[in-house]
Amino acid sequence: MARSKKIQGNIEVVNLVANDPTLIEQTPSTNEQGEQYVEFGAKDDHFQYMLDCYINSATHGAICNGMILRILAKGLDKPEVVDYEDLKRFVTDRYIMGNAAWQKVNGKLMHVPVNYLRKHPANEDEHVLEFEYSTEWNQGGSGTDRKTLPNGQHYPNAPHSIYWTKSYAPNTFYYGLPNFENGLAYAELEIALSKHLNKTVHNSFSVTKIINFNNGAIPDEGERKKKVRLLKDSVTGENGEPVIVAFNHDKDSAATVDDISVDNAAEKYQYVSTEAQQKLIVAHGITSPLLLGIRDTGGGLGSNKDEMLQADEQLMKYQVEPLQREIEESIFKATGERVKFVNTELETTQLAEQKTALQEFLDCGEDDPDGYELFSNTEVDYSIDDDLDEVMESHFKPTLLSRVNNVIKLVTTGKASPKTKSKQDTPEYAVRYRYVRGGKPNKTDSNGKKYKDRAFCLAMEKANKLYRKEDIRAMRNKPVNPGFGEKGARTYDIWLYKGGARCRHKWFREVYVKKGISDKSRVDLGKRISVAQARRNGAKIETNPAKVAIVPDNMKNKGFVTRSTMPKDAKAQNTGI
Repeated sequence: MARSKKIQGNIEVVNLVANDPTLIEQTPSTNEQGEQYVEFGAKDDHFQYMLDCYINSATHGAICNGMILRILAKGLDKPEVVDYEDLKRFVTDRYIMGNAAWQKVNGKLMHVPVNYLRKHPANEDEHVLEFEYSTEWNQGGSGTDRKTLPNGQHYPNAPHSIYWTKSYAPNTFYYGLPNFENGLAYAELEIALSKHLNKTVHNSFSVTKIINFNNGAIPDEGERKKKVRLLKDSVTGENGEPVIVAFNHDKDSAATVDDISVDNAAEKYQYVSTEAQQKLIVAHGITSPLLLGIRDTGGGLGSNKDEMLQADEQLMKYQVEPLQREIEESIFKATGERVKFVNTELETTQLAEQKTALQEFLDCGEDDPDGYELFSNTEVDYSIDDDLDEVMESHFKPTLLSRVNNVIKLVTTGKASPKTKSKQDTPEYAVRYRYVRGGKPNKTDSNGKKYKDRAFCLAMEKANKLYRKEDIRAMRNKPVNPGFGEKGARTYDIWLYKGGARCRHKWFREVYVKKGISDKSRVDLGKRISVAQARRNGAKIETNPAKVAIVPDNMKNKGFVTRSTMPKDAKAQNTGI
C-alpha cells in the first residue's frame, strides 16, 4: 500500500494509494555485488503487499484459509513423496501469492518460501536459469544469506535446485499473480476501515480539558514538548486522557475546538464493510461463502441443500481442482512421481448428495393404507402388470365423479409431503410396490468372495415402505445408488436393476382394496386376475421389460453390463435375460 504526502501550509495531508496490478513492474535490478535479479513490484514489494493483505484483512484471510484447506484436502495419495507440512506451505504460497517453489536437496523435495526468491533475468531463449535467495529483500537483499540457486528444470542433477510454479497472467512474464489480484484493493479497503475504527475507539478525540498558556511569548518547539510532557504526567490519569495544550500570545488568541462530524457514519462504515466483503467473495470465485464458514451478508445461495451441493461442486470444479492439477504437475516435474490429491471434500459432497437423493425416495414411501386391506401380494410380473391394472379398473368400473372427488389416503411417515394419487388408484383400490429380498444374502462368487448388501438395499429393507410406480420410475434420474449404473454411472433405472449387479432383491406388487367390499366381489376379482395370469405365456403386449421380474443376480452376466468389468463367474454365466 503506497502512501503519498502533500504539504499545504502547516497542514499535512496523507493520501492512501492502492497498488495498481496493471502497473506491477518486473524489471532487472543490480545488487551491490553487481548481480542482476528481477524485482516484483515497483519497489520490489509485491510479495510483501500480498502477505500484508492476507494477514490484515479479515475476510480475505478467512477465504484464503478456507481455500487452502480445500485444495490441500487430505494430502496426496503418495504421502511419502512430499511431507504433508511442506505440501501445506507450498499450497499456501501458491494460493496467497500466485507463486510457489520447491527446493530439491539431494533428491528430497521440500518447500522454500517463494517470497525469499527472485528470478535472474532470462537468457536469449527466454529461460530463467538461476534464482537468487535472501531473507532480507525488504532491506535490499544484500544480507550474508544471499545464495544463487540453479533452476532444477535446466539443471536436474544439481544437489540443490529450485522448481518454480506460478499462475498465468497476460501482463507478467517472470512472476504470476493470484486469481484474486483484482480484489486486493478491497482487502486494502477492509484493512483501512479496521484501522480507522480501532483508532476511533482507542484514541477518540473526546477532549475533556483545554489548557491555555497565555504568556505572551511562545516558547520554541523543544520547550513546548517539555512543558506538555510535564503537564500530562501531573494532570492526567494512569491511562491518560485527551488534552489540548495551547500556547497563545494572550487570552484573545486562545485556542478554540470545533467538532468535525460525519453524517450517518455508522451506515457508511457498514456499507464499506459489506461492499469490501462481497467484492472479495467475487474476486476469489467463491460460489457460496457458507462453504468456507463465511455468512454471506448479501444473501446469496443461503443454506438450501440442493443449492449448497451445487455450489460445492462448482467450487471444486472451477477453483480447487485446477490448482490441484497444477501442483500435482509441479511435483511430477521435480520428482518424476505421478501423485493425486485425495479429494475427501468432493467425496463427502457426493455422499451427501447420494444420501439426499435416497432419503428423498424413502420419504416417498407409505405405510399400509388406512381403511383398506391387503388383497394380494405377489412377485411382480411386468409382462402383464398393465393387464392387471385393466382388470382392476374393469372390475370396479369407477365413475368419473368418484375418481375426482375421492382420492385414496395412505398413512405416511417421514418428512415427505402428502402423497399424490397414483394413476393406478381408484377410490376402491390402490396398487403399490414393495422392495423385497428375493434370494439368500451375502451370496459368494466362484472364488468364494462374499458380496455384501449395498447401503441402498439395506436402507430400502429397513424402511419397508410402499411406493407408487411413478416414484420408482422417477428415480432413474437421481443418484440413489451411485456407482452401480453402466460403467459406474451415478444414476440408473432401479425399476429394472434394483440395487445393481448381483442384487438379490425384487419388486412385489401389493393390491389394497377398500374394507367392506363383498365376498362375491372379491371372488370375482380373484378369478379375473387368475385368468389374466394364465394368459401370461401367450401375452403379446409387454409394455414393461421382462427383466424387471428377475433379481439382477439371476440375469444374464448377473446384471453386469460392461464385459470388461465383469468378474469371472459373471462372464462364465450366460443364462437369463
